[in-house]
Amino acid sequence: MCSVSLTPPILLVCLRHGSSTLEAVLDQGRFSVNLLHSESQVVAELFASAAALERFHRVDWHMDPDGCGPHLTADAHSIADCEVSTMQHVGDHAVVFGTVLRISRQNDQSPLLYGLRRFTTWPLEQVYEYQP
Repeated sequence: MCSVSLTPPILLVCLRHGSSTLEAVLDQGRFSVNLLHSESQVVAELFASAAALERFHRVDWHMDPDGCGPHLTADAHSIADCEVSTMQHVGDHAVVFGTVLRISRQNDQSPLLYGLRRFTTWPLEQVYEYQP
């Protein structure tokens, strides 16, 4: 997941060709990005694993009537609901660009970050609210 643009707000996600997630996103034309909080490393590892069929049976989630996909409200710091604007094939993945329709803050915990093959958190005093 990566931020592409502030005006309009656009995120991109990279999804493997042949994945059920890519199929669902393209069929629905929309998706949700659950930005996990600092206590949700186990959930991040579950969704990154090969346990694709089990993951939604092992976490709390719901479909918000105004949402664009599953909301992991117990594990998310914030959730971005997006509408697919375009898609580009790149190697064995699809880069899906989504226009952000809304962002909902779930709690006051620090966001969970992943980089350089490790998890860390972002201190709350450095987290800024998006103002469309």
